[in-house]
Amino acid sequence: MRVTGKVLPAWEYQDWQVETVMADLGSGLTEQIEIRHGASCWHVATPDERDALLIGHGVDPGALTEATTVEDGCE
Repeated sequence: MRVTGKVLPAWEYQDWQVETVMADLGSGLTEQIEIRHGASCWHVATPDERDALLIGHGVDPGALTEATTVEDGCE
């Protein structure tokens, strides 16, 4: 998967970051939600999938705040 320019805002909670990206999944660019934690990176398609992933890792999606810096290590 190729990820291109970021779409802000990005959100964070402790060492978690969430942002919308434009990803090329092989059939053209699509909007995806990128979730990063440490060296791990996930891409999901919907806010419900985002929330399920975060909750599954013990993170309350409501605790996310707008990020002041963005760590990009998934590309």
